[in-house]
Amino acid sequence: MKILFIIYGSINQISGGYIYDKIVIDFLKAKGNTVDILELKKIPYLFSPVQVFNHRLMKLFLSRRKKIFYDRIIIDELTHPSVFLSVAFKRKNTPPVITLVHLLKYSEPIFSFLRIIALFIEKILLNCSDLIIVNSLSTAQIVKKTVRSKIPVQICKPGKNTFDEVKNHASRTKADEAFNKPVLLFVTANVIPRKGYDLLILALSKLLDLNWKLKIAGNEAVDKHYKKKIDKLILKSGMSDRVTFTGVLYGRTLARAYHECDIFVYPTRFEAYGISLAEAASFGLPYVAFRCGAIEEVVQKKGLLAGSGDVAGFRRHLRKLISDPEFRRNMADLSLEVSRSLPTWEETVECFG
Repeated sequence: MKILFIIYGSINQISGGYIYDKIVIDFLKAKGNTVDILELKKIPYLFSPVQVFNHRLMKLFLSRRKKIFYDRIIIDELTHPSVFLSVAFKRKNTPPVITLVHLLKYSEPIFSFLRIIALFIEKILLNCSDLIIVNSLSTAQIVKKTVRSKIPVQICKPGKNTFDEVKNHASRTKADEAFNKPVLLFVTANVIPRKGYDLLILALSKLLDLNWKLKIAGNEAVDKHYKKKIDKLILKSGMSDRVTFTGVLYGRTLARAYHECDIFVYPTRFEAYGISLAEAASFGLPYVAFRCGAIEEVVQKKGLLAGSGDVAGFRRHLRKLISDPEFRRNMADLSLEVSRSLPTWEETVECFG
């Protein structure tokens, strides 16, 4: 089978959605399929519809040719503003279109006028698809409110980790505690408003009486204005000597970061799934997160979850974890229990078989 996969930019970008896409593509190739990738250029959102005139999109969806050279077209829904017109006006001879939804833009915390536009565009793309694949029950529920009932929606949850070998997190030893080593907090996510770093800094700003350090791994260049805001918050809170930015980590370097830390913090405002939270659980890391999007679904409503945006509740959970080693070990055991029920990537990609 010959398949075309449509994405924005390079498939090697580091984010949950691109990791998912790459694993699916590798799986399809391993099954003997030919997979071509159409890498569209990402341009400002409101100008993206002009890409209906992209030569390859016109050839794929609008050509009068009887023969199309693909058996399936998979569209990463992130590209919706660039492809929705092409899909809406596709010819009858166009191969089946599968739209892969990681996160609907209109479900994000964005300005009202942009949400209305996103809903309009995404609704067109989804209703013109032949199959919709989503990453969680939470996302499926949002999608089903947007599409006609006759369009099938299939849930294919991400796998719990991408590492060849996972060693269970070793809880802090009594020797470490005796030497009063700082409790190491870790979060991996791009530095953008939706990931809630400002909420995390606010929570930690009133825990300066405890011995901890924070390591942040993620792309700092996606939203430079927001990164400057976070830097100012850290400086104002007197935490510059406690917080370290590492940039993007992946592979063995990321695995090492999980191994070395004591607590995983996940302050995201909204998450369609939460691959890094699933990864942290697979390492047996105790975690604190907000109860939003699909977070409860990932951890089966277990562990330390604060109400959406409840900074005080998030802080209380963190204080307990940082100050009580025995409680931390118990929560680490709970994380391993959660991880055992999460799907593997092998199970995920079978959806595309």
